[in-house]
Amino acid sequence: MVKNKRGQFFLIAAILIIATSVGFITISNHAIKINDQNFENLEQEIKIESEKIIDYGIFNGKNVGEINDLFEDDFFPAYYEKIGDYDFVFIAGEEGNWRAIGNKKTDGEFSIDFGSGFQSFSATSGNFVEDYVFVSSQFSIKLEENTYGPYLVEEGQNFYYLVSKKYKEEKEVITG
Repeated sequence: MVKNKRGQFFLIAAILIIATSVGFITISNHAIKINDQNFENLEQEIKIESEKIIDYGIFNGKNVGEINDLFEDDFFPAYYEKIGDYDFVFIAGEEGNWRAIGNKKTDGEFSIDFGSGFQSFSATSGNFVEDYVFVSSQFSIKLEENTYGPYLVEEGQNFYYLVSKKYKEEKEVITG
């Protein structure tokens, strides 16, 4: 008894054609995130280390200028090694006595506003250290076309930061 195998052949051929067509038609769409674990942990690390410096300064009876010097002499060099390829600014002080320490890598605007309009940081590129005397309850930072803040100035020693990492056209920013 011979069975008709012609029907089975067409059935298998149809399944293969459909499977191949579905494979070509299916579009795979996904985003690949560059996972930079160091950058993700940086925000928490900056908070912890800055608190330690402020606590050390207060505990040892340092004035605001001396605490700002600690940030400039100890904190900034350590973080520059980690984030020297990023745009960043650390701002420390208290009402009337502020220091901004940072690094400018971007071609765009990098400035600060204490309530009287944005003032560009002095460096067109590279490291900068600037002292400011202002009495205001808040300030903002502008990097390229984006404004971050307002950051509220609290009584006593304050510390704020902005770190921006750019990869191709993607930009990731941490602030605090």
